[in-house]
Amino acid sequence: MKQKRNLLERTVKIFSSFQLAIAIIIALAVLAAWGTILQARYNTRYAQEMVYHSPYMYFTLGLLCICLFNVIVDRYPWKRYHLGFILVHIGIIMLCVGALITRVWGVDGTMTLNKGQTNSYLQLTSRELAVFAAFANSSPVLIKSKPVDFLLHPPSKYPIDWKIGHTKLVVEKYYNWANAENRVDESNDPHDGPAIRVELNNQMVNFAQWVNRPFNVPYETFDLGPAQIVYAAPNAKFVYKGGNKIVLRDLPHENPSDPVLIYQIYSETARGVTKSGRIHIAQVVQTGWMGLKLRVLRYFPHAEQRVVYVKQNEPSTITTSAVLVKIGGQQHWIGLDNSIQYFDNNAVYYITYRHSLMNLGINFKLLKFVVGHYQGTNRAKSYQSYVHVSGVGNVKIYMNHPLKYKGYTFYQASFQQNGQGKATTSVLSVNKDPGRATKYIGSLLIVLGTIVMFYFKHYRLKIFGRPEDSSQEGA
Repeated sequence: MKQKRNLLERTVKIFSSFQLAIAIIIALAVLAAWGTILQARYNTRYAQEMVYHSPYMYFTLGLLCICLFNVIVDRYPWKRYHLGFILVHIGIIMLCVGALITRVWGVDGTMTLNKGQTNSYLQLTSRELAVFAAFANSSPVLIKSKPVDFLLHPPSKYPIDWKIGHTKLVVEKYYNWANAENRVDESNDPHDGPAIRVELNNQMVNFAQWVNRPFNVPYETFDLGPAQIVYAAPNAKFVYKGGNKIVLRDLPHENPSDPVLIYQIYSETARGVTKSGRIHIAQVVQTGWMGLKLRVLRYFPHAEQRVVYVKQNEPSTITTSAVLVKIGGQQHWIGLDNSIQYFDNNAVYYITYRHSLMNLGINFKLLKFVVGHYQGTNRAKSYQSYVHVSGVGNVKIYMNHPLKYKGYTFYQASFQQNGQGKATTSVLSVNKDPGRATKYIGSLLIVLGTIVMFYFKHYRLKIFGRPEDSSQEGA
C-alpha cells in the first residue's frame, strides 16, 4: 500500500512539475504561431486541418489538462488562500472540455435558401464522396458514400476502390487547390456530339472558343465577342431574331480528312444574311464587321468536353479542391460540389465529391429577402430574410438578430445575386454548440479566480488568515 502511495505521489509530482508546465506552454506557443502563419498564408481550413485540429494540438491540450489537475491535487490539503488558483485551473480545464464537446457533437455549416423554395439541409465543412444510381425512369438514389479528408488521408496512401455496377471506381489523385480548365478532346463514342473551335480576330482583338453541340441537339450557341456563334445540325431549323450572328453547319458526306462547314453571316444592320458559303479548316472569311475575320481552327466529328484541374500551390478566389477518379477505364476530374455521370447497361451513376449534407428536420422556406443599400451606392448596408420555419411560423432573420430553435442558432450571413445584380439567394450560417455552457462556466471561473488572486492580494491576511507556507502559492 505504501509503495502504491509513493508511486502515486511521484506521478503527481512529475505531472505537476514546473518544468513540464514550461514545456507545455512552449509547445502551445509554437503550435499557435505555426497555425497563425498557415492561416495567413493559406486559409483557415488548412490551418485547422494541419494544426488546430491536429493530434499534436489535442495531445498538448490533453497534457495541459492533466498537468493542471495534478497541480490542484499536489496542493492538497488545500488552504483558503488556494481558492484563487484552484478556480483558475478548473476554469482552464472546463474551457478545454467545452471545446472538445463542441468539436465532437457540435454543428457548424451553412444553409442556402432560394426565394419560394424549401430547404432543410445544412452544408457542413466536412466532405464526402458519394455515388447515386438511377435505374430505368427512377430518380437517383444514394447507393454508397464515405466521409473523406483527402488533405490528411490522400488517396495515394489511403486508396478508395469501390465496385460500381459492373466496373470499379478508383480515386487516383487529389489536389487541395486547383484551377478548372475546360478541354475538348476528340472522342470515339458515337453518342458524343461534334465540336468546332472558332476564332474571330482583327488587328485589335482576338476571340477563340470551342463550341460543342451535344448529340441530338439541333444547335448550340455561344457569345463570342461582337457576335453570337450558332453551331447547328445539318438539317436543323434556325430562325433569325436579330443581332450579329454566325451560323455554322456540318456538311455531311464530305472528305473526313478535309472537313467543310457551311456558314451564314447575319448582320444586325442588314437584318438578315449578308454572306454565306463554305469554309474549310483554317480558311479565313471576312465577316464585314470592324475588319473581323472568321476562322474554324479545329473540327471534331465526335468530341468530349471535359473539365481538367491544374494544381496550384496556394489558394485564390478561383481555386477549389478536386479529385481524379477512374471508372470504366477512363479518368475524370471532379471538382468540389460537382459530379460526373457514368452509364452502365440500364443504369446511370452519378459520382459526386461534395460538402457533407445534414438534414436538420426543420423546413425553411424563403418568403422574401430585403437588401438595404448605402445612399447613392450599390453597397449592401443591411439584409434580412423573411422565412417560414416549420414548428415556428413566419420569422425575420437579420444581422445581429438570429433565430434560435431546437439548439441551433441561425444567423443571417450573406446573400447571392443573379447576373442583373438582384438578390436571389439568402445564406444562413447555422451553429450548434453543446459545449457553450461549459466554456462559459470555465471563463467565469477564470475571471473569479483571477480576481481572488490579484485584486484581493493585499487583503489576503485579513480575509483568509496568514498563510502557513507562502511558497505553496502559484499556478
